Amino acid sequence: MKQLRRLRQQIARITRVFRRRINRLSAAISRLRNDVNILQAQVSALVPGPGIREALLARLNTPIVIETDAGTISGTLIEVGIDYVAVLEPTGAIVLIPITKINSFI
Repeated sequence: MKQLRRLRQQIARITRVFRRRINRLSAAISRLRNDVNILQAQVSALVPGPGIREALLARLNTPIVIETDAGTISGTLIEVGIDYVAVLEPTGAIVLIPITKINSFI
């Protein structure tokens, strides 16, 4: 009888220890999920939508005027990368522009 009671107490003690550990791990998982969601949102903001990039690809090797917060760039669109475009200006300078910074283009 005493052995059975001792075993039950040991099992109860071990169960409490593991429940605390499980609760801590669950909380850590929740924090990590939240961090992942925040990072996914940040990455989504950095990567241009496929529509803009496709529209720019259609304009490759043609004259283009691009509006950004920093100003207007005009020239020939010579490259469309994953997240940038390259414009050859009439002066011969090549300007790299992050697609996410493009406000409009014609």
